[in-house]
This record gives sequence, C-alpha cells and structure tokens, in this order.
Amino acid sequence: MRAWVVLLLATTALAGCSDAPERSVDGGHDHGAFHTCPDGTVIDPGAYADHHEPDFDPASKCPAPDASARVTLRVDAADAASATAYQPVTLRWDVTPAGDATGVSESQVRSSREDAAAPEAPEAYGELVAEATDREAPFEAVAEWTPVEDGVYFLRAHARVGDDVVWSDAVRVEVAPVAPTDVVHTITINTGTTEPELDPADLEVVVGDAVQWQNTDPALTYAIASSDGPSSFDGTADPNAPSDDVVFLRAGTWTYTVTDALLGRSASGTITVTPP
Repeated sequence: MRAWVVLLLATTALAGCSDAPERSVDGGHDHGAFHTCPDGTVIDPGAYADHHEPDFDPASKCPAPDASARVTLRVDAADAASATAYQPVTLRWDVTPAGDATGVSESQVRSSREDAAAPEAPEAYGELVAEATDREAPFEAVAEWTPVEDGVYFLRAHARVGDDVVWSDAVRVEVAPVAPTDVVHTITINTGTTEPELDPADLEVVVGDAVQWQNTDPALTYAIASSDGPSSFDGTADPNAPSDDVVFLRAGTWTYTVTDALLGRSASGTITVTPP
C-alpha cells in the first residue's frame, strides 16, 4: 500500500510541474519565471543583478523592436525558377511602417543583372519594373513585370518613408528564352539592273520566327549583315541557295544589308519583330 501511495504522490507532483511555468533556478534559489519576448527572445531573470528588486520587470529586458520600416518582395516560386521572356511575372511587395511614419512617397521594384548590394539612390539599382506612389503603410502592392530578354535577374523592392529609403532582400529570377515557333519567312534576293532587289524589302515577323534569304542568282554570292538593331546577325547566300535561318528571340527593328561579293552592289531592308 505504501508503494502505491508514494507512486501516486510522485505522479501528482510531476503533473503539477508540467502545468507550472518554467522558472529560473540556480543553486536552489528561485529567481522567477522565464519571460518570452515578442520576438521570441527568452529572458532569464537570474542573469540580471537587479532581479531581486521589487519593481524588476523581465519584459523591460527584451530587445528594442526594430525602429525601421520593412519591405518584403515576393515572386511566385514557379515564376522565379522558370519564367519565360515575354510572359508576365506577378510581383507582390509589402511595406510595413515603423512608429508613426506611415507616409510612403515612392515604392518601386527594380531589376538588375548583377546581385549587387542595395544602393542609397534607387535609380542606381538596375531598371524600374514596377511602381506604387503616395501610399499609406502598411500596404501590399501588386504588379506584373514582363521580361523581354532571357537570363538571370535580381529584383529588389524599396520604399521611401520620410527621408529614409528601405530595401527588400534580392529575389533571383531566371528567365528562359522564347521557344522558336518553327515559322520560317523567306526574303528573296533578285539581281537587279543596278542593285540587288529584296522581296519583301520590309518584313514583319513575331518573336520566335526565323528568316532566311533565298538567292536566285546562278553566279553571285551575297553577304548578309545587320547594320542596326537590338542585336547583330550575319550570313551568306550562295548562288541559287538559301542562307542559314536567323531566329529572332526578342522584339525590335533590325536594318540589314545584302552585298554581292563580286561587284560590291548592295541593298538594304528591315525586319520588324513584334512580341508574341
């Protein structure tokens, strides 16, 4: 019977301890209950010399809250890992105020091709891709960004709160090129009386399309080269043969020249590429 009584008392004591708050005990001295701060920091009263004072408040030992505003940028995980040029990417950024400063005169998302540190001047960080102005924090802004080139981008959001500029962490977004459309347009090179003739001289295509030049002359070889545009290209059209295809993966207007290798005669044309 005594064994059962001892077991019952021990069980009751343990149950009482499990419900009691955790306390700071050192060498048998009870210094009081631990205190958990809003940021998760745990305050041990026994670590402070004044913990025996009647007005000791462990909450007063909590770290001071962050006095600066916060900006958080979010990009959908699928977009961040596998975005495609000319396809919109949804951007969301939150601005959280600090203290009484709630007026936000400017808030932007900017993109850079390099993982650079956030500068003091927003315009020093890449290109502007989205913007929100004259807001009251806290707020969430939503915008769409459509990259036109493939590659890796680093996006940051910032907010101008009073005289301070607060930045988010950088978000890495990898953009894949547009897939070729398998559409091939042909420009015919005819040998004219004084200069080559292009048919058509001005061509409009869609991003992802390809262009080839078909040489109809049985003897002359034509060199093809861009003279102006977002990027460069060149090629050769042998007698009675087409050139290699040139695939256009971004929008813009290209000016090019075809020149016969024997007489040096030339003609110019344009190719306009529109977004898909």
